[in-house]
Amino acid sequence: MKIHLIRTSDFSDFHFEDVYNLLSAYPGAIQFIQGGVVELPLPSGEKVFPSSEEFEVQEKVSIVQESISQRSFFMDRKQEYIKPVFPYKKSFFEWDIFFDVIKQYRTENEIAEHDLIFLLSNQYNKNNWFAFIDDSLKNVFIHTDDWPWFFGLNTDIRFPISYEITAWILRSLLFRNQNEIIDSFHNPSLGCVNDFCLNKKEITLKMRTADVCEECMQLIAHRDLPPHYLNQLFSIIDGIRSNLMFRKRVGVVFKDSRIKPDLDSKKIYFIDFGNLAVRLNPKEISLYLLFLKFPDGLALNSLSDYQKELFYYYHQVSGRASLSEMQNTISLLSNYLEGELNTTISRIKNKFKLELGEEMAKNYFIQLLPNGVHGIPLNRELLVV
Repeated sequence: MKIHLIRTSDFSDFHFEDVYNLLSAYPGAIQFIQGGVVELPLPSGEKVFPSSEEFEVQEKVSIVQESISQRSFFMDRKQEYIKPVFPYKKSFFEWDIFFDVIKQYRTENEIAEHDLIFLLSNQYNKNNWFAFIDDSLKNVFIHTDDWPWFFGLNTDIRFPISYEITAWILRSLLFRNQNEIIDSFHNPSLGCVNDFCLNKKEITLKMRTADVCEECMQLIAHRDLPPHYLNQLFSIIDGIRSNLMFRKRVGVVFKDSRIKPDLDSKKIYFIDFGNLAVRLNPKEISLYLLFLKFPDGLALNSLSDYQKELFYYYHQVSGRASLSEMQNTISLLSNYLEGELNTTISRIKNKFKLELGEEMAKNYFIQLLPNGVHGIPLNRELLVV
């Protein structure tokens, strides 16, 4: 099964890649594919939320609205979450507009009929739902905004967004049509993946329990869903729950994460932080891998003695064809008297701090150790190779 993820431009490529990396970190028969950016037409209208109570309600529906015509619309990128001030006015889109855009993308990119496509967008939908699926059970929109309203301003939004994607994949396998999905929703909430969450704040209970109630488990068994799909989906759900709970406790109980360097993507993955990734350029990851190799650290003025190891890493990740150019790069990087070494170390440090924050990053970047040489303080038992 292939799951294509696409987005509108208001959902940043940074968060989009985070969601993709998290979902792709759980291997199995379901393959996630990063798609492109799509454009929405003009909004269907404007909606006013008089208070937070109205803002936190998903409206009940029994049918899906008919599609309306599309027109060109320019979307502004939104980088940071700003809490609504009430009364709050927002443009909204009919559900079928999202679905029509997805169908157009499917046609233009020759996506197989049985593949699922998820459109991730910050734009509001008419009924203020977190997500919904069309009548083919193959096209889904996910509302990507407002998660900090429900989980707190420091929320890592890739977790709830990835949970919604996973839950709708499960529903696409489990149910036969839209009405069956709507009829299956639990209201009031039980802490089950199929909770409706009429009060949208109940979504926090659903995601932190990450459970499936007995009734839904019986339906899953009755429908005889492919076990290899279920195992992967439940692994993702369990991983999201684990990370949501970890982040809730992180201020009280702090622990380091296992890390896994990936040369193909040139990223350092933090397995226990929901596979959060720090992307390094070829020089940076080559230097980082060298220091990972030496738990007791290295004197910076001795790096010229390790050019062979540095060249080995750089040759794997640089993508450059000229051996002489690669050798010149490594010679410059390992020369203590040149500024390239300190600049590269500083850039690595800044990338880890930017991604993890000051406190959580402190054991992962290259720094001066108590023994007077530079190294990475991380316990090497946490290194996954």
